[in-house]
Amino acid sequence: MSRTRLRQSPDLAHGLKASTVPGLNRPTFPVERYFCSLTKLDDRSIIVAMQKDARRAILEAAAPLIHRQGFNNTGLKEILDAARVPKGSFYFYFKSKEDFGIALVDHIAQGLKEDALAFLEANPRPPLEQLRLFMEHRRDQRIQADCEAGCPIGNLALEMSDLSPAMRGRIRQALDGVTRFYATFLRQAQERGELDPALDADATAAFILDAMEGALLRMKVEKSAEPLDRCRAFVFSKLLA
Repeated sequence: MSRTRLRQSPDLAHGLKASTVPGLNRPTFPVERYFCSLTKLDDRSIIVAMQKDARRAILEAAAPLIHRQGFNNTGLKEILDAARVPKGSFYFYFKSKEDFGIALVDHIAQGLKEDALAFLEANPRPPLEQLRLFMEHRRDQRIQADCEAGCPIGNLALEMSDLSPAMRGRIRQALDGVTRFYATFLRQAQERGELDPALDADATAAFILDAMEGALLRMKVEKSAEPLDRCRAFVFSKLLA
């Protein structure tokens, strides 16, 4: 009795090849093609990860330099040397220096946010007390820096707002985020009955941020933390009393 061979479906056979095992005639998965594709995919993933690391290294190296020296006064060579990234690679990661500036604002804002959340998690308190401690925390950071440099976002706002509409827009978003952060404390205090419910939390939070930014500017001029102390004292003895 002769054996009947099953006819292989064209759809099933598409992209497959016959087995080399003697006595069998069934399709097998194209192993070489699969692993070749997988390797290429993994290589791309590694390359993307390396690109992200290099981009992050540039931003991390640039942030303290620009904080101290200013955006336009800090050269690309100085940044790339500090980041230990090849000189010609900057425009591989950023389309322009303005594009880099926008990314820098995001990087700084994210760093400030992470610092704030870590501080609050380590110092659980009622909302107004937590806000007061946080303002003291920011003051202590500036004292450690010898009352120099000021607010990194505020510095960029002063230098770049009239020169780059794109950076101005991103700086505004960052400052709006800080305003919302302050407003959260005020709303929580209102919910706890610790603050007048008629107080406009958003407007008050914006005023606190404006006062803090002004105090940081004057701190740089006076090389003293007294402007920050006056600001904090007014906020808690008058504004939120």
